[in-house]
This record gives sequence, structure tokens and C-alpha cells, in this order.
Amino acid sequence: MKKLPVLVCLWLLLGPGPWGIALNHDTEECGGYWAGDEYGGFELPAGWEAYYPDNDGTIQTEIGSCSFGTTQSSERAESCCQELGYTYVGPNIGTARTSPLMLYAIAVFLCKGLAVLCAAGLVVALVIGGGLFLWKRHRKKQHIPH
Repeated sequence: MKKLPVLVCLWLLLGPGPWGIALNHDTEECGGYWAGDEYGGFELPAGWEAYYPDNDGTIQTEIGSCSFGTTQSSERAESCCQELGYTYVGPNIGTARTSPLMLYAIAVFLCKGLAVLCAAGLVVALVIGGGLFLWKRHRKKQHIPH
């Protein structure tokens, strides 16, 4: 039972984030926003704040609420921005970032590739370089009775 909170935390960290909107109250701009998933995501620029829909599909903000609906994400964000009276600036205003899990996957891939190259190099050195021939000849000499 003690593992359940850990599993829930991992599920939350590794699952994709919800789509929502981001508002910049200083410039009165609005855009779609998706935080990302376990492979990477998007950070908000300075001055922007993210808002997500509740179970009814409504986004509540300081300046009012809007219906996020069930259509495609860019259309939902644009419609919501118009309802709030802010200028729509795009479907995802976040700046791309790479997650630590993706960096780990890249490191594992590179290490596996390096191991395969080392093994292939060893085989080539033994076969082409004569190492295998010398090893077999040495073994034959050891079995010859004196």
C-alpha cells in the first residue's frame, strides 16, 4: 500500500499535460498552451500564466471564464481567447524544452551504440588483424605432446 503514492506520482509525472490557454495580463494577449509530456514540453515566457479547463470544459480566470469546448486544441484556444476579449497569438505559445527522461533515453541510446561499436571493433581486430589466427595456433601448440 505504501507504493501506491509513488505510483500515482510517477503516473502524473509521465502522463501528458492537459491543453489549456495562457494569458499575459500586461499585454492582454492570449494563446493556446500545452505543458507537454514525459518526452518534452513547453515553458511559458515571462509574464504569462496558464489556465486549464475544469471537468465541465470551462476555464476560470481573473478576467472571466470561457468555454474550452471539445474541438481541436488550436480552435478551442482561439475561441476562448475571443470570449475573454484578449488578442489570440497562437496555438502554443510555450518555449520547447527537453525533459530529463528524454535526456536519459538519449544517453542510453548512445551508450548502446558505443557498446556495439566496441564489440564490432574487437571482432574486426581479432579476425582481420590476425588475433584469432594467432590464438588458434597457440591453442594447437599447447595440445602437441612433447
